[in-house]
Formats: sequence, structure tokens, C-alpha cells
Amino acid sequence: MNPLDLGRNVVLESVEFTIVTADLSLAHRWIYQTLQTITSPLFNEFVIWILGWGAPWSLVSDDAYDGWMAVDALLVALAKRNPDFRVAFRRHGSCSFIASYLPLVWSKGLVQFRCPRAENQFEKLGIV
Repeated sequence: MNPLDLGRNVVLESVEFTIVTADLSLAHRWIYQTLQTITSPLFNEFVIWILGWGAPWSLVSDDAYDGWMAVDALLVALAKRNPDFRVAFRRHGSCSFIASYLPLVWSKGLVQFRCPRAENQFEKLGIV
């Protein structure tokens, strides 16, 4: 999966990322590489949809732990650049994953939880 280059988008405020639980061990690379390209001073929200069932933290390999720590540090750096920055999760039951793999984001209070919208296209397809 190639990262997105969002460097030219100077008015970018939010990025939404959707992932199935089985891919959490690989997602950190794409997230890190994509977030590094964001230069917009308006960027203040990174939304993660975790689709599927099961405990997401149990599906992240030990090898991916360092990668998630790098994502954690990068998200905190983005928050320093914009005091309104937040990381939103659209799945309940992700607290253990966030506390384990994004401890800085968690401890700094940058996390929000949101209920999925009723019109979620993934629910209609039976993915969630």
C-alpha cells in the first residue's frame, strides 16, 4: 500500500482512515508515511475507523509495536503544531488498543470516540 502525498493540500483539515482489524499490524507504515506529508497548518483531525470484530490490540504483532510508537510520536508532534488537534476513533472497545499502541496520544487527552453514523456504507455491506 503506497502512502498518500498530502503535501500540496494546504487547506487540509481532516483525514479519515478505514481499516479492518486483521490489517492493524501493517497499517502503521502507511499511516506514518502519509501523515508525514501533511503540511497544512489547518490539519486538526485524524479519524480512524476500525472495522470488523474482535479485540484489535490482540491482532497487532510484536514487530509492529515500534511502528505504532512512531505513529504515536508523530501524532503528538502534529498536536503541538495545532492545539485543536485530535485523534478520533469510530469504534467502541478500542481503549486497550489506544492505551497500548498510542500511549502518548492517549495520555495527552487527544482521543475522541464517535459512534458510527447511521448511514455508514460499511454497515450496509455487512463489514462492520
